[in-house]
Amino acid sequence: MSLYVASPEVASARRLGERACVVDAGGQFTAAREVDDLAAHAAVGGAREFVFDLGGVRRYETEALVELSALCRRLVSYGCEVIVAAHDPGVVLELRRLSHGDGWAISPTLSSALADLLSRPL
Repeated sequence: MSLYVASPEVASARRLGERACVVDAGGQFTAAREVDDLAAHAAVGGAREFVFDLGGVRRYETEALVELSALCRRLVSYGCEVIVAAHDPGVVLELRRLSHGDGWAISPTLSSALADLLSRPL
């Protein structure tokens, strides 16, 4: 029997080595401010590869996705690699609408996002 562990309600971040950072949006993604702050802190610390994990999001606001897409565009403009992991059909549809080919990618799972990111040349 497997045990289901719910995503935290608040955003969190963890570093993977010196350059990579995974930011988990939590279960309630209604504002991107906390995600933005976590990414900024990681960038100041040297992170240049970001995965934003929206896989545990159960409730979201479109405005938060708009803010996240703006953050992704900013990070890409600074030379960072950015992937958003999301599988909720509504979230994915909004992200595709907002991405405009801005240089950041959408992946269906955190595992596939990390595999994509870690397979890229340095």
